[in-house]
Amino acid sequence: MEKNLLKNVFYKFALNIFRFTLPVIILPYIYRIMGSENMGIINFSESVYSYFNVFILMGIYECGVKEISQYRENIRKRNEIFSTLFILNVITTVFFTTVYIIMIYTLFKNTQYYLILCIFIIKMLLIHLNLEWINEGMEDYKFISIKTIICRTISLGLMYILIKSENDIYIYALLNVLFDILSNFTTLYHIFYRKKYVYLRIKKYDLLSKLKMVLIVMLMTQSGILYFQFDKIILGLSSQEIQVAYYSLSERLIVIVSSLVITFNQVSFPRLSNLIGKGKQEYLQLIEKGIDFTIVFIIPSCIGLFMLAENIIVIFAGQEYINSVNIFKVFIIYIAIYFYLNIMSRQILFLYNKAKFVSYILIGFGIINVFLKIYFKNNINAIVSVVITLLLQVVAIVIFYLYMRLKIKIRIKLFKLEYCKYIIFSSLFYIVNNCFIKKLLFSIEKGLIYGKIISTIISVIISMTMYFALLLIFDNKTLNTLKKFLK
Repeated sequence: MEKNLLKNVFYKFALNIFRFTLPVIILPYIYRIMGSENMGIINFSESVYSYFNVFILMGIYECGVKEISQYRENIRKRNEIFSTLFILNVITTVFFTTVYIIMIYTLFKNTQYYLILCIFIIKMLLIHLNLEWINEGMEDYKFISIKTIICRTISLGLMYILIKSENDIYIYALLNVLFDILSNFTTLYHIFYRKKYVYLRIKKYDLLSKLKMVLIVMLMTQSGILYFQFDKIILGLSSQEIQVAYYSLSERLIVIVSSLVITFNQVSFPRLSNLIGKGKQEYLQLIEKGIDFTIVFIIPSCIGLFMLAENIIVIFAGQEYINSVNIFKVFIIYIAIYFYLNIMSRQILFLYNKAKFVSYILIGFGIINVFLKIYFKNNINAIVSVVITLLLQVVAIVIFYLYMRLKIKIRIKLFKLEYCKYIIFSSLFYIVNNCFIKKLLFSIEKGLIYGKIISTIISVIISMTMYFALLLIFDNKTLNTLKKFLK
């Protein structure tokens, strides 16, 4: 592995750590001040907005990263890719923002969601200026990380200062818009004036051909709107705002952790895209290294989250959200599902130009999910929604795996015998925590207002120390490989 890939892993990991720790500090305050009902309104409005966000972006981000990384050494080709995708994105922004304005005026004017949805018009008009896909295609993760950390700190800091009561729900929405403004314009300066990665060239481009491509990629990458996003919509439409809040809280926490543990795979995508045209062997070696490395963290993460679920929910959102613990526990399995979906659909099938096949499968199961949720709308809750969604995604993984082996002839092992050691080691600290640590720390949790924070930190430190000590004792190959990379 090249040295700059390790640096990118470091910067991306630092960014993911930031995305986890700062919200843990600030957002519990926001959740307590706003209350579950207002957060339900915010989450529902964000879900409606996210559908239009998908149609404006289409598959432009993924296509941009893939193509920019493939032609990283060719400035003329980079300019052509950027100009075509940018012009296309301006057109989709104007069209779908107009549709959005008409829709919210027609359907939501007399509802509690209307003003929030109006504020999100500004976010929508800024979408085409989100050019982070250029930085990612150029593997400029240092800038991405530093810029995002600074902008998000400003935004969340202002939330802490300005939000004082549940009546400040609109300030919360406006501060989310502020982050987009700061982030997008900083990126524009970096791309065009500081690094000069690309230049906009206005001339006749084959927009229809590009549109077809990004539409296929959109179906592949944005099929999540038929899963988790639709779950929140259906819960909101059935007047279960509190269930929406419980569902959204659990999803947000799990997505943060998922991003943290699969950092290597996130960073390696542009490199894999660049390597696939140069030789299959090096490409497959990098994928296998990514799987081995990531599994080391996924298994203990899942078991640790299950073990500390109640503490995590109370720390993050307060006692008011204690009923979301079971939803959170069910959601934990998504960490592993997300990892394998990312490997097979994005890093293998997409890079082998099988986006259309991936789209058919994900959209097909997404439509099944929609029909099931509509049919059981009056008898469904957040837990049932999560279980149905995850089961459908597991079936999709099985289909991708069979296609990968039988059609593309790629025989990568997704599970190895040595992974069983990680399960055993992780299970040991689950047993130790429940039999010893939890009893020892019971008085701390009960006696102090921040007792759960202290006991959780102690449990995590002891568990991590024990886990990695066991790995070192048993001469784990993945850790030895990592040592070689770092030398």
